[in-house]
Amino acid sequence: MACSSSLLMFKLENVESRNPLECIICDREFSSPVRLSCQHSYCRECIQNRKSCPVCGAPVDGEACPDTLLSFLIDTSHETADVCANCDKISQPMHFCETCQQALCNRCRQNTHQARMFAAHRVVPLEERARVKGRITFYCEEINLRLHLVHIDAAHKLICEKLDKATVKLRSFQDDVREQLQLRKRLASELAESHRVACESIRQTCQEMTDTLLALRDRLLKKLDDEMATRVQHFHEQMRRLTSLQSLMAMQCEKPQYTGDLTIDSREEFSRALEPFLGLSSFLLNTERNKGNEGSEKTCGTASPRSSFVRHSGSGYVNGCQLLLSKYQLVVDLAGAFGEQFARVETPLQQFSQEMSVMGKKVQELQRDLTLRRCIIEKDVIDDLVNRCKELYIKVGEHSTVVSDLQPQLQLIWQEQLDRVRRQQALFRKKVEETITLRENARHLLCASKQLEPYAVCLAAVTSVIDHKRCQKPDPAPMETICQQINTIEPDSQQRIEAIEKEEQIRRMVQNQRKREEQMKIAAVKKSLKTTKEQKKLMKKTTAD
Repeated sequence: MACSSSLLMFKLENVESRNPLECIICDREFSSPVRLSCQHSYCRECIQNRKSCPVCGAPVDGEACPDTLLSFLIDTSHETADVCANCDKISQPMHFCETCQQALCNRCRQNTHQARMFAAHRVVPLEERARVKGRITFYCEEINLRLHLVHIDAAHKLICEKLDKATVKLRSFQDDVREQLQLRKRLASELAESHRVACESIRQTCQEMTDTLLALRDRLLKKLDDEMATRVQHFHEQMRRLTSLQSLMAMQCEKPQYTGDLTIDSREEFSRALEPFLGLSSFLLNTERNKGNEGSEKTCGTASPRSSFVRHSGSGYVNGCQLLLSKYQLVVDLAGAFGEQFARVETPLQQFSQEMSVMGKKVQELQRDLTLRRCIIEKDVIDDLVNRCKELYIKVGEHSTVVSDLQPQLQLIWQEQLDRVRRQQALFRKKVEETITLRENARHLLCASKQLEPYAVCLAAVTSVIDHKRCQKPDPAPMETICQQINTIEPDSQQRIEAIEKEEQIRRMVQNQRKREEQMKIAAVKKSLKTTKEQKKLMKKTTAD
């Protein structure tokens, strides 16, 4: 222990002659150097088991910090020295050309970099190679690292270009925003105007419909009042005549001409009045009224067609009167799904009508036997007739239920047809609007062409004065003249046929003439190139002489 302490004291006395990169404990180069709180550096392994600093005796508190500066110096000391790129030697002082990126000794620098062409090369001492010196620099735009720098002037130019591009983009964006803002303002004004026009149109249409309905209401009420007055007058007249008669037995009472039921089909009238506004009538069959009439059928046993159906104002009806349909119209109307459903109604009705006519004839015969012929009728015959009438009545009632059940299905079919007609009307209305628009555009084009007409006339007049050739029509080509002459002749005339044949002969003669000329040229060329045997012999004789 005493020996080690004396050795350590000897090392401390000769500290100036020691290598600063060697540990004072192991006398070797630092390995993982650490720095204590007393600022003395040792190897990590050498100081690991010690409680105090060997030099100053300061206690070692906790974990020692790595000495990064000392590690950098050790790594730098291991680097190989740069040799001259020209002579491969090391001679102090050494230099480094930043332009050529090569190390140079002092002699080679004087020999190679003194010429004028190397005047722009920047040569610095080799020790200052790693230092960042010179003018102020900025980071490179592409590579944002400290090792990649750009000159301040180049950076200023790049930034100015960047600012110019940003300014152009900003101005373009401002123009777009301004244009979009104006567009939105224009759309808002157009929307307000369209809203005003639509509201005014709705109010006007509603007012027209209201006026039409009110006029129709007044007309129907007046019609009812007139009908009521007529009937009241008729009843009063009959009452007056009945009261004026002295002998009631001698008078045969007349049957009343009118009934007490005063009705008018206002739904149909209103639907017809609304057809100009709504396009089509949507009142085809009135389900509620049919249901109400079923109860009256149970009580009265009969029902009028008018109370069961509302007359459709279609192609087969005029003023509520049914027209005689042709067979073709009947086939067209009964085609499709409606024909299938209508057959379920029509076929049983025909059978019931036949049975009804047969039963009616039997009832009439029995009535005649009882009243006129004074015959005795058996009870079984009457019971059989009553039972058959009841069965017929029950069948007709069941068929009425079937008809009522079919009505919603037919209503859907008719609604689909109405929707299809409405769509067709909408398409046709769209085409009408397009036609109006095209007509308006054609009018604008006509106005524009009329405005251009005086300028064209003026230019033509000036051109005719300046250049006569441009105003005259050029003479047609010969072939064009011949075609025009042929077109003037009638198609089936002999003159036209002869003219066409003559022109065809001329064309063939010209072609044959051209072929003969070409063949003559080819023959002449062959003669000029061909050498006969006699010519060869003459050529040999001349060469031999």
